[in-house]
Amino acid sequence: MKEELISFETAKLAKEVGFDGLSYFYYMDNNPNKLEEAFNKRNPWDFNIKNEYRVPSKSITAPAQSLLQRWLREKHKLWVLIYFDENTMNTYCYFMIYNTDGYIKEESMNTFNTYEEALEAGLLQALKLIKT
Repeated sequence: MKEELISFETAKLAKEVGFDGLSYFYYMDNNPNKLEEAFNKRNPWDFNIKNEYRVPSKSITAPAQSLLQRWLREKHKLWVLIYFDENTMNTYCYFMIYNTDGYIKEESMNTFNTYEEALEAGLLQALKLIKT
């Protein structure tokens, strides 16, 4: 089992809205197929450490979905939650984005094959809410 990294599209938008969390991985040369690993690894879960490893300036950070989800929650007070239909064994997932007042800001009842696909869609939508 491994952490799921965010897609290139989500990573690009996260960078645009100011995501500054650390990651061991990054997309290079504005290319969604060129995923690289950074050197001098540090703990990417700690928001308080400085970026002490080499990442090219034109790169786009590719963190784990859970790290971006945490950043959205802590920095922008947006909670991306994923639900599933127990009768269909996770086949139909949907996401809801709440603000700190408990109000639903966005909701999707699209069909996703996995929890991770639904989470990716929710993260992307939450970033779009920040951008607007």
